[in-house]
Amino acid sequence: YRNAAALFPWSNWAADSMINDYGADPSRVHVIPPGVVIDDWATDRSIKNPSEKVHILFVGGEFFRKGGDLLLDWAATTKLKNWHLHLVTQRKVINTDTRVTVHNGLSPNDPALMQLFRDADIFALPTRGDCYSIAAIEAMATGLPVILSLTGGTGDIIRDGVTGYLIEPENVVDLKEKLETLIADPEARFSMGLAARQDVEARYDATRNIQQTLTIMRKTLGQ
Repeated sequence: YRNAAALFPWSNWAADSMINDYGADPSRVHVIPPGVVIDDWATDRSIKNPSEKVHILFVGGEFFRKGGDLLLDWAATTKLKNWHLHLVTQRKVINTDTRVTVHNGLSPNDPALMQLFRDADIFALPTRGDCYSIAAIEAMATGLPVILSLTGGTGDIIRDGVTGYLIEPENVVDLKEKLETLIADPEARFSMGLAARQDVEARYDATRNIQQTLTIMRKTLGQ
């Protein structure tokens, strides 16, 4: 790390570690987050009628670490009725609740997975541990408000209260409050989702971020 001419961490959390834990030169550390092909994720959205069913999406290959069980527990205890929970995971999940659908065998950028994002109203990832979250960025790109645990570098992704909510890992009370607040308020979902899409266009455009990385690399090599 100390000998690297340039370092490209995704998050400020990783950048701080490179500098403070590994002794990297701060002037050589460039925080450039990953991006998505934003046109591929564009979705037309409108404010839903309050009587329409609200679809909640979770995407996490490792079901327990990503907090999928916390959403199942919420589903089993909530008093709200007008919702459906979609759990995308590589793990086998035992589920008998007709309001919950488990989707196995979907891979990143799978057309069926992308359609689940487009059909959803809320993205929830109450993860217990993550360095970052590409799935959260994809959700924002489709205009979804995101509920995401604050762990690792995830705090860089969500503007709390604007594009979604940041919660502490395993804080089931806060998860329930934020989730049910969004379920009950279609206007808040729409405005947060619109802000999320705009934020992705500003910060997570893959083409722009790659060009920025190459510009720094060329400048560094030229020096």
